[in-house]
Amino acid sequence: MRNSPTPTEEIAAEWNKNAVARHRQIVSEIDISYHRILIPTILRLVGDTRNKGVIDVGCGSGYLSSKLATNASRVVGVDPSKRMIEIAEHDYAKVPRLKFYNLSIEDFAKEHADAQFDVAVSNMSLITIPNLAAAFMAISATLVPEGIFAFNITHPCFWNEHRKYEESDRFRYQVPHAQKGKFIISHDSQGLPSPTTHFHRPLEEYFRSMHCASLVVDDLVEPFPSPNVERLYPEPWKTPRFLSIRCIKRG
Repeated sequence: MRNSPTPTEEIAAEWNKNAVARHRQIVSEIDISYHRILIPTILRLVGDTRNKGVIDVGCGSGYLSSKLATNASRVVGVDPSKRMIEIAEHDYAKVPRLKFYNLSIEDFAKEHADAQFDVAVSNMSLITIPNLAAAFMAISATLVPEGIFAFNITHPCFWNEHRKYEESDRFRYQVPHAQKGKFIISHDSQGLPSPTTHFHRPLEEYFRSMHCASLVVDDLVEPFPSPNVERLYPEPWKTPRFLSIRCIKRG
């Protein structure tokens, strides 16, 4: 009998504590990067989703899933945080063609082996998944041949410099490792109530894991705010803060 939680369960427990506060940040639209940078970029990378099935990997409290459901033929949101899924089901229960599962993407792929989607998306969730290679394999398994996977992550080259989770002389870019700290956004300096964990990984680990999962990079974007949007931030952007990638599943 297993006594200790898995790494995925530990991270899900962190987000259970932060779910209400994070959802409030999103629906109040105080998260500039979320609404002005990340979601527009991922929707642009995905393109037209009419008559397509979409899976939202690490859907959180369901905002992006609900946006996708306005056009897609069906949308499934998966997330290991029970509290996040409870909020998603409460707030978006009336959205047609939308269903949520309280599962990691690895468990969803195992339990729903016949489920196939034209499009997969993941907004800032890959950085919270302990086993990146397993996640990419699971996402690939849910996609039809030539299916699209678009995702956003913090930029591995510049995020620590921006957020300063580690002092620069201690930070080792080439070494994958966990970082834990306050989740802070520009217009909420108090951040979420409980610390969160994310994983720094060098770019080569992302590309190696995609290659092993038969996911071929089709587009790569380092999104930058327009001048009007940049003025909404407390300070100008010196470097990209995020990295957005679109892959195609090859047979």
